[in-house]
Amino acid sequence: MKAFSMLLVFIAVLTGSVDFQFPSGFDSNRDGAVFMQSLAAAEHCDGTKGCATNYSCNFPDRCFKKIPTFNGWTVWVGWAASFSESYAPESETYQWVAYFAPDGVYLTQQCAEAYYSGVDVNIGYNYFFGVAYSPQGATISRSYLTSLMGVSLSYNFLGMGLAPFGPLANLNVGASIGPTFFRKQGSDILERAVQLGAGFSVAYQLVPLPIPGTATLDCFTNVNIDFVKILNWAVNEDPNVNPMNKVRQGLQSVANETAGSGYFYDVQLNQMAQMMLTFFNTMQTAGTVTLPSSGNVGPAQYFAHFMQYTATPANPPVNSVDYLKKKTQEWLESGNTDTLSEALYRSIPLDFASFYRSLRGIDAGTRLGFETGYYLGTGADYVYAEDCRSENIIQCKPGELCSIVVTAEEIAALLPGTTAQSFEDKKVVFDNPTEQYLATMNTETSVTIKNGKATYSFVQASDFPLVIGARVDDPITGVTAVELCRRIVQFPESQRLLGQSSSIGPMLQLLLD
Repeated sequence: MKAFSMLLVFIAVLTGSVDFQFPSGFDSNRDGAVFMQSLAAAEHCDGTKGCATNYSCNFPDRCFKKIPTFNGWTVWVGWAASFSESYAPESETYQWVAYFAPDGVYLTQQCAEAYYSGVDVNIGYNYFFGVAYSPQGATISRSYLTSLMGVSLSYNFLGMGLAPFGPLANLNVGASIGPTFFRKQGSDILERAVQLGAGFSVAYQLVPLPIPGTATLDCFTNVNIDFVKILNWAVNEDPNVNPMNKVRQGLQSVANETAGSGYFYDVQLNQMAQMMLTFFNTMQTAGTVTLPSSGNVGPAQYFAHFMQYTATPANPPVNSVDYLKKKTQEWLESGNTDTLSEALYRSIPLDFASFYRSLRGIDAGTRLGFETGYYLGTGADYVYAEDCRSENIIQCKPGELCSIVVTAEEIAALLPGTTAQSFEDKKVVFDNPTEQYLATMNTETSVTIKNGKATYSFVQASDFPLVIGARVDDPITGVTAVELCRRIVQFPESQRLLGQSSSIGPMLQLLLD
């Protein structure tokens, strides 16, 4: 299954508007025609490629071919990186996904190859949330998810100056928001599933057209590994309760049970739960949801309305998931795109600012989940920090230098028989934040310990929280690696800088509320 393969993390909103409006300069005749032509072009997908790497799971007690559902529904969050390495309209996407079930949290890694309606070389990043109703009922399987191929629609905002500070400054950065629907391989019938994501990309365009909409069709998908369970919880199922409420209940229990512990495993779970709760706290509903006939729709109501039905209603509201799903289905069956562009603009959740704010913890939360999975999968040749507490939470400001410090004393404390001096001139390997990765194409940066410390510094334009890993490879004791406490970097939301450049026009400021 593919997660919004067109790459794209920070959402554009029109400051002060209540209802969605087209950005200044949008020509519905010209740009709408380009959008529809793009959709028609993207329909051709030969499916001849394959990105799959099937990994073995060495822990059969934690690896599963299928997982339980919430009365048929599955909920997931995750992040994805996408690449287009030539001017051919093809992209490759890799996703890291956390699935929620009544009995716990599971991880898996997925990939997809797709044909999309664009002509550029790009690399992008995306955060997403999705739900699916399983035809298997009580469970959903890896094989079923592998059979799903994404049909993604996105509204794009392109321009220099989108990230006025940091490594992406002065690059052609594009931001986007949009849904993904899913069909089974060889079929044009959409399944009962939807995903909504937001993201950004750095692109080198061959044809600099102001295309407001992009379509992406998966040609190949794969779930590369079985579901790996990282924690147990017991959430009672109730067909009358929104599954999002149940996921929140489970995450809150994890946050409560691990609070105050300094052990690496507990800290990762606690921080994962805290990050993901920033999203699921906003997705709670009570009773039957009825959408308004017009105006803004909040993400919680948008998804809850969709999950009230196990099949598409005959006459769904025009601002619902099902209305856009119905229009997308008509396009897939007929090739007629006359009304699809209008449906896209009507049917994306219109409260962009609240959706952006709710997504802020998804990337870091998913990464913390995977840090837990890696911890569970390592052997005795890895040494993990044993006391990771609040001092490893760092406050930084967007647009200003942010520094993370690892001391030689911190390393020596984990390795009996060593001193701080033992690690002078050794290297500490830090994970690169997203913006640094997109600018350098390197996932890590090595910093030499000098005078007892290694300092890693960077500048970030966005206010999304970060999880920065730090390790020492092949230390002098002979173990494979020493994994240090993960640093959580938090940015004051009120001081975000991404998109505050006047070069993208006064109507297209990002998230200034």
